[in-house]
Amino acid sequence: MAKNLTVLTLDAGGTNFDFSALRKGKEIMESIRFPSYGSDLDQSIATIIKGFRAVQKTIGSEGDAISFAFPGPADYRQGIIGDLNNLSGYRGGVPLKALLEAEFKLPVFILNDASLFALGEARGGFLPYWNTWFKNNEHPHRFNNLIAVTLGTGFGGGFVVNNKLLLGDNYMGGEVYLQSMRHDFLKNSEEHLSIRAVKNVYCEEAGIAKENSPSPIEIAKISRGEAPGNIEAAKASYAAMGKHLGDVLANLIMVFDAPVVIGGGIAKAHDLYFPAMWEEMNSNLTMYHGPERRVKHCVYNLLDEDDVQKLDENRGRSFTWNGFEVSNYTEDFISAVGLPHLGTRRGTWLGAYYHAQDSLA
Repeated sequence: MAKNLTVLTLDAGGTNFDFSALRKGKEIMESIRFPSYGSDLDQSIATIIKGFRAVQKTIGSEGDAISFAFPGPADYRQGIIGDLNNLSGYRGGVPLKALLEAEFKLPVFILNDASLFALGEARGGFLPYWNTWFKNNEHPHRFNNLIAVTLGTGFGGGFVVNNKLLLGDNYMGGEVYLQSMRHDFLKNSEEHLSIRAVKNVYCEEAGIAKENSPSPIEIAKISRGEAPGNIEAAKASYAAMGKHLGDVLANLIMVFDAPVVIGGGIAKAHDLYFPAMWEEMNSNLTMYHGPERRVKHCVYNLLDEDDVQKLDENRGRSFTWNGFEVSNYTEDFISAVGLPHLGTRRGTWLGAYYHAQDSLA
């Protein structure tokens, strides 16, 4: 059964709940949206039940499992939701998994969105795309691991190692939001890599009150000269985010030795933060013996045709040494940064599908 599952899924946001279903790894319906009623626990849970019932009616099937992303903090192993900022009605520990299993008589799986996004892009998006590219270009390299981060209301992360999601002992693998930052070590990474970070820097640079801040979308338009506002402040806000993102990614690449996919709503403004991100990732550390690069890899920008050409040319070298034939000797380690191939929501839904499949196998 596990290979042909029908999985009911949900994208849980502070404003709306979006419901869908997948079968054999493919979406089989248009999504259904209801308000989340996040400040009213009873109404919010009733909406989740209503949404999944609507999905069952739409697809004409009860389904085989329910699997979805829900904000943390949470005991994801047991499906118990903690105190949430954007769904304030969830307080004190809500056993959402047990409640839904009793209601629907189906196995229920809950994880954070960034981890499911990582799994979806690893199984059905970013990794298959680039590994097909390697194969078609007769390139010896393959990506078997993936670092995924999301830039949105918060800063999320997920890691896939050899095609399997890194859950951790407490199902907290990938919680990157609390990393310390070398350029501002008194704040965690999420304070610099989120919607509020872009808005806060803009307000500081423009000298305006935070309550008057435009949205990150508007700040991006201001930066490009497409909307009125303080263009220098707008550019500074995205440059600051790029610098801090480069700091985080440099550390993650050196620890996990994997390419990076960047999702979330702010990721779409990549033209504004990528330059500062690359500058930080390619910067040097000051060592006792002199400067040394932060990242030992050649990290390629998969959105840049010239960089992709350089990646194609990095094939290692073959030689003979004392009678031993050596092939594809890699002197320049390969990593890369790119954007999702499924999109953040679709990647998360697909990850939810595969998480259920793996759990039931």
